[in-house]
Amino acid sequence: MTRLHIASSCPLTVQFWLFGLDARAGDLARLGYVRRPAPEGSSVYVCGKLRLHSAGLSADLPQGELRFERRTGRFWLGGGRVGRERGRALVLPLILHHEARLCRLRAPDWRRTQLRAHALPAPVRRALPAWTAARRGLDAHLWTPAGRSDVYGAPVPAAGPVDCGA
Repeated sequence: MTRLHIASSCPLTVQFWLFGLDARAGDLARLGYVRRPAPEGSSVYVCGKLRLHSAGLSADLPQGELRFERRTGRFWLGGGRVGRERGRALVLPLILHHEARLCRLRAPDWRRTQLRAHALPAPVRRALPAWTAARRGLDAHLWTPAGRSDVYGAPVPAAGPVDCGA
């Protein structure tokens, strides 16, 4: 008998692996993230309303605090659990903003270069199509003229250090 198991792939699997590369390369600091000690585990990187930790992320949104737990893939908003699709939709603008800022810092094809330069862990390889699909909205961030707000209202500086969009 043929057994078919279809597991939805989470784009955040790839994104968190890349956040780790960003931290090791010092890019989070260059982008304005502040490294703070965490009660358990690794440090927390804070930039504006976004907080990154190896165990997940959290962000202050108008609807309440959004939290994502990597181990389970679960999202919470304002203390209540929300579905993965809604959680991903809420966190995607923050991630795209981060990615656009990183592209401005490094190069538009920086992530592609990183993905080619490293031996990807199997879960990251499996999640690449979902991550690529989620990044389709990145162009709106990359091609915003300097000095004008991007599609989510964060300033795009004409030159100099990049802010956190706080």
